[in-house]
Amino acid sequence: MLSRAVPLDERAFGELINEGVCESGYTEALARVALHWDREGGCSVSLILRPYAGAAPERLERGVELMTVAGRRGPAHGQDWRLKASDYVSGVLAHLDTEAMDGAPGPERLFLTPEGYVSETTVANVFIVKGKRLLTPMPGSGILVGVTRSAVLETAPLLGLEPVETLLTRHDLYTADECFLTSASCEALPVVRVDGRTIGSGRPGPLTRQLLRHEATSRISDP
Repeated sequence: MLSRAVPLDERAFGELINEGVCESGYTEALARVALHWDREGGCSVSLILRPYAGAAPERLERGVELMTVAGRRGPAHGQDWRLKASDYVSGVLAHLDTEAMDGAPGPERLFLTPEGYVSETTVANVFIVKGKRLLTPMPGSGILVGVTRSAVLETAPLLGLEPVETLLTRHDLYTADECFLTSASCEALPVVRVDGRTIGSGRPGPLTRQLLRHEATSRISDP
C-alpha cells in the first residue's frame, strides 16, 4: 500500500499508480484508491493493489444466477451511489441473508430501488439485451457508474446494438434475450437465471460472448 498527501495533480496521481504497479510486481492488477480525512481537515490518498484474476472460466462458460434480495439501494437524497465508496455493508448483509445452506457458492445478489426498479448487484452493473437494444439501469437508479459499464455502452454500437440507459423492472430481466453483469473484476459475466427463471436459452448469449471477446481484446491491447 502506498500513501500520499492530497491535493495531487493529474501527473502526480498517475505517478502514484505507476509506482504502485511497479512495486507490486503484478503482471495485471486491480487498484483501489481511497481518500482519508483527519480531524484537522487534512486529507491523504492511499493505493492498494491486488492481482487481477478475472472471473472463473466455468462462470464465463456456464453463466451465473441472480437473486433479488430484500434490501434496497438507498434513495437519491441519501448516500449518492454514483460515488465510489468503501461502504459495502449492504452487500455483506445481502450475502449473509441469502447464503447457501450447504456452504456452496450462491447466486449473485440483485438490489432494487425503493420504488422497485432494478439497481445493481453488490459489486456489478446490470445489462440486458432485448432485440437490437442494450439496456441498463440509468444513473438515477442507485448505481455506481462503473468504468466497465461505460466501456460497454461505448462498444455497443460496434456490435449493432443501441445502448439505452433507462428504468428496468424485474419483468424486463425475466423476459430479456440475454443478461450480463459488468465490473472491473469480472468484465462481462453472463447471467442465465434470475430469481429461478431461465433467461433466453439458459446459456450465455451470442452478444454477451462478443462483448467478452471484445473487452478481453481491448484489455490486452491497451498499454
